[in-house]
Amino acid sequence: MATTTRHNYDSVDAAKFVLSIFVVAIHVRPFDAYAVYFRPILRAAVPLFFLMTSYFFFNHHKNLSGLEERVLHIEKYVSRNLRLYLFWMLIFLIPTIRYRQWFSSGILNGFVLWARSFFTGSTFIASWFIMAAVIATVLVAVLSRYLSNRSQLLFSLMSFCVCCLMSNYGNTAYVQAHMSVFVQSAGFSYNSYWVALFWVVVGKMLAERSQDKALSAKTLSLLGLVGIISLYAEQILIVSHGWAVADDCYFSLPLLCVPLFLLLLRFDVRIGHVRFLRCASTVTFCLHANLQFILNDYCHVNVSQNAMFAIVLIASWALTFSILKLEKLPHLRWLRYSH
Repeated sequence: MATTTRHNYDSVDAAKFVLSIFVVAIHVRPFDAYAVYFRPILRAAVPLFFLMTSYFFFNHHKNLSGLEERVLHIEKYVSRNLRLYLFWMLIFLIPTIRYRQWFSSGILNGFVLWARSFFTGSTFIASWFIMAAVIATVLVAVLSRYLSNRSQLLFSLMSFCVCCLMSNYGNTAYVQAHMSVFVQSAGFSYNSYWVALFWVVVGKMLAERSQDKALSAKTLSLLGLVGIISLYAEQILIVSHGWAVADDCYFSLPLLCVPLFLLLLRFDVRIGHVRFLRCASTVTFCLHANLQFILNDYCHVNVSQNAMFAIVLIASWALTFSILKLEKLPHLRWLRYSH
């Protein structure tokens, strides 16, 4: 079945909802004693979000013939995401300034750090994904006028490999000796558009692929199984040698995420309340870590991480339900910018 003719992707919206729970688990860290077993799979969430964002952008973008139409499509995409970003940045402005401590060394320095965080890092917690997706998508869309997909894939693969080295192999002698200067001078971060570029290029290539070359569900399942085995083999190697600075980027993630995403596209199913699932995934992504900070730092809530995990999820879903009801009121339509 050709995915380009479909208008229903309820399976993807349901997957986004599940992946948003994964993201909450990454930051809140429930069942932390078993983190070594869970976190490799949890780290598939952000790459899959990038793949979804890129795929649906370029699935529409490829059908636009004129330059003016394509530019307008890019502008709408950027505008929509900036509204989302600014909505949550303003909501969490006070706690963000508190935990980022941008202005601890002066007002001017604070605004410089704020601007840098806006484009190449995070303002409110987890916001880096939104800006990374925007910058990477615009870059890939523009560069596609001059470079082939293969050329962009090669370039983005190099940046992805550097992100993996800085994150999961940051304690190796090679990375410590040769990468730290580059990071400090170039502002390279594995939580920025540098890592997003690879996933956006892959998403574009999947959107533009010939349907005649589509793999069967059985083949994709086998490839996904190979990806899981590779991911955990890499995890064992990293943990046993103590190589990781963080655990954001695994070399094996493409082996799992690409076939898994293609499997999701094959499921043409109808799911009830899909709009709630779609909106809840966005609200949960933007709210969760910031709510945790507010509960801990302002409200002094002293509960276990497992309880915090449940509180954050329930609060996110309750807020989503409220937003979907309230945004129907004429004077509260601006709430739709939250998702």
